[in-house]
Parts: sequence; C-alpha cells; structure tokens
Amino acid sequence: MKKLLIPILLIGCSIISYAQNTALTKEEAVNYLNKKVKEAIGHYITVDFGGTAGKKTLYFWSSSVSLSGDKITFSRERANYKEKQYAQKTWVSGHGYQYFYPCDYLTIVDQLTFNPAHILKIESYNGDVAGEPVGSAKITLKSNTGIFQRTAGSVTSKFTDPNSDFYGRCVDFKEQSDSQSTNTIYISYLKADDTNFNKIKKALEYLRDLLKAEDDPFGP
Repeated sequence: MKKLLIPILLIGCSIISYAQNTALTKEEAVNYLNKKVKEAIGHYITVDFGGTAGKKTLYFWSSSVSLSGDKITFSRERANYKEKQYAQKTWVSGHGYQYFYPCDYLTIVDQLTFNPAHILKIESYNGDVAGEPVGSAKITLKSNTGIFQRTAGSVTSKFTDPNSDFYGRCVDFKEQSDSQSTNTIYISYLKADDTNFNKIKKALEYLRDLLKAEDDPFGP
C-alpha cells in the first residue's frame, strides 16, 4: 500500500563599461544582466527554507533575465539533482503502472518580476554560505511592488508495505504554484568573479535611473 507523504511546499514563501558620453539602451543593459546570471547554470547554492523543509542544496538548471515594457523578470529553475529526473515506468500488481522517482526529488521554478525604477537599495545578501559558487544580490523595492511566482514540485506518495517489492519507493510527482507581492528580490550570480556583484549592481542602478527618467523626464 501507499502512504501519503506531506508534500514539500517550498512556496512562500564585460562589466557594463561605458564612456561618460555613451548611453546604453534598456535592452543592452538587460542583455548584460542576462549574460551574467546565466553563469550560475550548472552550479549550486544552499537555501534554508525553514520549517520542515530545512536546508536544501539546489543546482541551477536555467537562469535568465528578460524585459517586458518597464519591467524585468529574473527566472531560474533549480533542483536538488544536477540533472532532470525522469519517471521509471513500472507495472505494480493491483495498482497498474506506477512512475517512480527518487523520494527526495524536488524542483523549484521562480519568476521574480519588478520595475527597476522602484529599487530602493541593492546589497550583497549575507545569508549565503561561504565558499559556495553562487551568491545573491538582495534588491529592496518600494511598497511590495515586486511579484514573486514559484512552482515547486515533489513526490507525494511512498510504498510503506514491508512485504511489497516496491517498499520504500516513491511515486506521484506533483507541482504546486503560488504568487505574491514582495518588496525583496534576490538575483543569483556566480561568485568566481569577485566583481560580479558590483557589475550586477551597476547594471540595475543604470536601469533604475533610465526608467525613472523615462517615466518622469521632468522629475527631480
């Protein structure tokens, strides 16, 4: 027989160098950010989700920055395995086909969308584990104007009958999604280059100032 597991709900919750007289476009600045965040792909970061989930080491499957109007979206796909795990289709008598996954398998897809004009502060996040390859830039926004969307997947059932040939194996990989407003955005970057944080900060500050000027060219 199978016993329902408690799903892991991890839902919650070239530096831009330019001469003084050179103006970069929004697209160029975003393309640069996209290039920098992609450097994290294949590397890992340890995240403390608190509660029963605790600390998880997550590998970056993808990472990107895109532009739509006056908003940018930082997207990342991470999991606790270096590569995607595919179901093992197996016939289980009395149950039909079952699709087995590693019992601890989890995936997390995040999309963090915000208007750079709303940036109040950019700082290096001090909660990252020292010596790990990926760090985080912490961005504070005005009045919860960011949107944080997360889709988390995990296995939800386990065979608990000790007489079963499939005892201890897990099935039913499912995903759950949530979205919420936020005043804090974390952007991941590779720490191998000691200057990467400052590069990302300068790019974001450039976008902030550019979009503020576009929104109100006669403002202070």
